[in-house]
Amino acid sequence: MKRVLLNWSPAAGFCLMASGKIEAIVNDRNEFYDYAAGKLIAREAGAKVSDFLGADDTNDKNDAFLASNGTGIHEKIIECLK
Repeated sequence: MKRVLLNWSPAAGFCLMASGKIEAIVNDRNEFYDYAAGKLIAREAGAKVSDFLGADDTNDKNDAFLASNGTGIHEKIIECLK
């Protein structure tokens, strides 16, 4: 069973993912200060970060992206986003 968690704090969501408590985050147009630190924390923890089409996201200012723990869930979410 899969669940969707809506969190008021994108940075807290990234920390949950980096600690292994959730598998992925879909970030769609939040403010830079809401996701910048979390995106860095997730990357440093080994997260896979891509745009919604699956291309690697290397631009820290990109505000529409998918971050996951790098397992098969990443590709499954991309399919759902198409």
